[in-house]
Amino acid sequence: MISESNNRNRYLYVPFIFLLIFSSIAYIYIAKAAHLDQKIFNTHAAILADDIWALNQNGADAYLNLAVKANHYKSLSVSIPGTDSFISVTSPPLTDLSLFLHRIKLIGLKKLSQDIMHEGQIIGTLHGEKYVRVIFPLINILIFLLLLLLTATFVIHLFKNKNFLEQQVQERTRNLVESERRFHDLVTLLPEMVFETDLTGNITYANKAAKNRLRISLSKDEAINIFQFIREDERGEAKRHFQNALTGEPSKLIEFTAIDHKGTSHPILVRSSPINNGKEVSGARMVV
Repeated sequence: MISESNNRNRYLYVPFIFLLIFSSIAYIYIAKAAHLDQKIFNTHAAILADDIWALNQNGADAYLNLAVKANHYKSLSVSIPGTDSFISVTSPPLTDLSLFLHRIKLIGLKKLSQDIMHEGQIIGTLHGEKYVRVIFPLINILIFLLLLLLTATFVIHLFKNKNFLEQQVQERTRNLVESERRFHDLVTLLPEMVFETDLTGNITYANKAAKNRLRISLSKDEAINIFQFIREDERGEAKRHFQNALTGEPSKLIEFTAIDHKGTSHPILVRSSPINNGKEVSGARMVV
C-alpha cells in the first residue's frame, strides 16, 4: 500500500516537470527569436543604405515590400533628416486565425528601430512593426512534447506490464512446480496402484505401489500394456471399459482379475478417466 501511494505521489510531479520543460524551451526560443528579429532588422537597414544615400525611393520601396512579405512585418518605414517619412510600406491586414490570435494577444506586435549608416554617418532610420508569431512554433513544440510524454508513458506502461507478466509467469510456474511435486508425493504415497496410459493402453506412468506389486520397469525401448496384467478371459471387458473411459463416460468401480509377475491372480477394482491435454484425449488415468 505504501509503495502504491509513493507511485501515485511520484506521478503527481509529471505535469509540473512537463510544464517546467516547456517553459524553459519557450523562454529560450522566445529569447533567440527576439535576437534573430533584431539581427534581421539590422540587415535590412544595412541593405537599404545605398538606396537611401542615393534617395532611390523606387529601389527602397521594392526591397521593403519584399521584407514585409518575407518577415511578417505590419509596416516598415524610413525617415531621413528633414522628413518623418521618406518611404513607408504596410502589409495587408490580418485575417481569419491570425486576426483572432492577434485580438486575444497570442500574436503580439513588436516595434523595431535601427539607424541607417553610410560611411560612418547616420543618413536615416528604419522603423518597423513586426508581428510576433512565436505561438505557432510553440504549439508545435508543445505537441512534440506531448507526443514525447505519451510515448514515454506508453513505453513505461509496456515495461511495467512486461514486469508484471514476468512476475505472474514466475509465480504460476512456481505454483505449477509445487502442485506437481505435491501430486507426485501424494501418488507415490498412495497404497493403491496408479497408472497413466496412451490411447492403446501402453503404460506411460506407474506409481511406486504399481511398480512394486507388478514388478514393472518403464523404459522407452519396451512398451508395457496394461491389459497384459488382466486375466485373458476378462481382457475384452477391460478394453471396453477402457474405451468408454476415453469417451468421458462417467466412471465407476469395475472388478477384474489381475495376474502379477508370479502368475498369481488377484481381484482388483478399477476406476478410469480420460487424460485431456486441452484439445484432445491423449490417454487414460487409472486408480487400481
